[in-house]
Amino acid sequence: MGRRSESAGAGGGIAPEVLALARSREPDRYLSALLSPAAARGSLVAIAAFAAEMRRIPEIVSEPMIGEIRLQWWRDALAGDGGGAAGSPLAEALLAAKRQFALPEGLLLVAIDQASDRLGQMTDDAEPGDAERQAAGLEAALFGLAMRVLGAGYDDKGERAVTLAGDAYGRARARGRPLEKAALGGLMARYEAARQAVAALPARSRPAFLPLAVVPAYAAARTAAQRGGALSDVSPLSRIWALGLASIRGLPRGAGGPTGG
Repeated sequence: MGRRSESAGAGGGIAPEVLALARSREPDRYLSALLSPAAARGSLVAIAAFAAEMRRIPEIVSEPMIGEIRLQWWRDALAGDGGGAAGSPLAEALLAAKRQFALPEGLLLVAIDQASDRLGQMTDDAEPGDAERQAAGLEAALFGLAMRVLGAGYDDKGERAVTLAGDAYGRARARGRPLEKAALGGLMARYEAARQAVAALPARSRPAFLPLAVVPAYAAARTAAQRGGALSDVSPLSRIWALGLASIRGLPRGAGGPTGG
């Protein structure tokens, strides 16, 4: 797909570098955006690219202070009227989405704060489970932002779905250790709880949670690592298949999870 046609398919007006960042580093959310209603696609891609940038900053800086300077620029850009974002296609796209859909600044700051925590871990030892907890909080914020872009009502059921989805998806994506049998069962139980919570929401809300469909594939990859294989990413074909089916049929049931719903 050429850059011009891809930009149009993602909602139009999205800079190629924003598309490329979302596609390469947040493929679940990027593909989910393409499967969402046309009016939401551009803003969902911008959110995915923003999440990708916040994950990238702690990986590319040589000193925590350099990373913190970058993160402070983002805090200032989000707090301002948009003038400070001039020249940054990603910041301009994100601020346009923030204005159009009244996105809560606090949810956007979650991604910045999580990046700051990761910078702190460059010099301090992290406690076991920190990465999974941080990932769960970040993903919950991103699901919440996606719901608002889709114009979905955000009541107690929505809040519960966002929390459970962030927990399952964040833990599935967390790197650093393979899954043993007990941990796999716990992850799939979390996924099934999230799936049931999403199923209870109005249909308009559900595209926000499409990335959840890749959780079983992440679990399978991490279980394969436990058997001696490499802890590899989900294959592109598996990702596309999972998201495409979920957009048509809904999220698949998780094996080994609770029943009902």
